[in-house]
Amino acid sequence: MDSETVARLLRSLQDAGEDDEPSPVAEGTERYVNAFVARRGEDEPAAPLAPLTDYELLLNIGSPHPASLVEQAEAAWPDELLPDHGFWLRAALLLEGQREATTAPFYLPLEGDSWVCSCTPEQPHAEACSPWPWVRLVIPALERPGHWKGELLIYYQAAAVVAMQVELPVGQPDASPSVPVVNKMTRSFTDLGKLSKRTASIVLLPQSDRIVINGVGSLDSPFAIEANAADTSAANVRTALFDSHFRHAEQPRRWPHPSRPGLRSRYDARFAKSHSEYEQDLRRLAREGQSSI
Repeated sequence: MDSETVARLLRSLQDAGEDDEPSPVAEGTERYVNAFVARRGEDEPAAPLAPLTDYELLLNIGSPHPASLVEQAEAAWPDELLPDHGFWLRAALLLEGQREATTAPFYLPLEGDSWVCSCTPEQPHAEACSPWPWVRLVIPALERPGHWKGELLIYYQAAAVVAMQVELPVGQPDASPSVPVVNKMTRSFTDLGKLSKRTASIVLLPQSDRIVINGVGSLDSPFAIEANAADTSAANVRTALFDSHFRHAEQPRRWPHPSRPGLRSRYDARFAKSHSEYEQDLRRLAREGQSSI
């Protein structure tokens, strides 16, 4: 093989590797996350918010919108980190007092603004596809003045791409809603290695005492648990696992030393247990797992 052939082969290998990388975003084609609050069924921003009134949080990705509550400096959509073709996304809104999110799928084409339609997510669009521009997430009416907080997340599959904090002052004439970006994906799926096929994500937002969890098996149902509840659940599971392996027992007394507590393995000399003991362990772990959901 001559030197020219070797050089040509190396160039082809280099080109093939470059194809796997996300395409850079052309200057002037940047897209942004837009979000604002409107009365239910309307497209105009609403502020201040009144009690006993139904609102919706409107969201899209595209050209900057003058009514958007997301600061443009924070709102840039990371096109360069995501696949270079159109794909489905999901918006999820979790407000205080809600354990499960209000979600809506929407489509982001390779170029231009996102849209919502009645087509089946992850499937080709129907010929009769009739898109509309805004994702609409229902905000339940508050009966009395207050300050509602929550989380707004945009998911690609199970991965959270952008996480925002939602603040909704209700019945406060001098206050307006705000939607600051608090977290954003910073690495491409192509350089995540084994994590590129992640099946779940956990988001803990700053100044929040809740953890938002989403998984491939429940893309339309992300849910939140209190951070301290997650700590307690994890501790309970660890205790159950520990107890399935060890039991507390007093060391034999050896005169003149008093007896003292110690640990004993629950397994026999063959590192085995009876069927009933295994069943008991599994039942306890199942209960702890169910209580943590």
